[in-house]
Amino acid sequence: MNHVYLIHSGAEKYVFRVYTHRWRTKLEIEEEIKLLTHVKKAVGQVAFPIADTSNQFIQEIDAPEGIRFGVLFSYAKGLKTAKFSEETSFMIGRALAEIHQSTENFELKRISYNTQNLLKYPVLKAKEFYGKNKNEIEFLEILSAFLMQKMESIDPQKMRCGAVHLDVWFDNLHIDEKEVTFFDFDFCGNGYLCFDISYFLFQLLATHLDEEEYKTKADAFLNGYETVTEISNEEKSFYPMHV
Repeated sequence: MNHVYLIHSGAEKYVFRVYTHRWRTKLEIEEEIKLLTHVKKAVGQVAFPIADTSNQFIQEIDAPEGIRFGVLFSYAKGLKTAKFSEETSFMIGRALAEIHQSTENFELKRISYNTQNLLKYPVLKAKEFYGKNKNEIEFLEILSAFLMQKMESIDPQKMRCGAVHLDVWFDNLHIDEKEVTFFDFDFCGNGYLCFDISYFLFQLLATHLDEEEYKTKADAFLNGYETVTEISNEEKSFYPMHV
């Protein structure tokens, strides 16, 4: 979706992301930078934005299609792998919980994720392109209505809210011995913190089709998370809906 370039400077490596034209507004990118700067200061464990010599984070590039924005990020050390160990799954859960401790009640001037933009609007968009596939659309409409009802029955007072990543999976984190570094906060916004937990579990299931292996690593992830902060019963009841 965006163009990403690996930058070498001597022994150091960096990542330069060039956002697709009109994909994100300047304010949205500024808020992403604000979140990353906040998390870096609080707990680390993220690829963080780097300012230029004028102390500016965002570069404006006059591309043929129009203005595009570019941001330089630190390089997340380590390796990316879908088949990580049970111990690593525990580490990922613990690291995500530490990030959530810093982002709880942290508000961004970006999208607030809710039933409308997660469940209703996507189905309406799908109907514009796949209207002839009646059975598939009907299935999506039924599923969307069911999930919306379940989500709206949750007591929001028992759900932790704040800034969320919303794209936490193996493709957006690097593992370096005993350290996990998260990156690509392009979809960050406001929402229930358990969105990130549920999304990780969903992606874990997609890459671990063996039920026993999935359960072992899912349990390790959740156990790692709860060594840092407790997951409420209301949040736990949310998992089957989101996964």
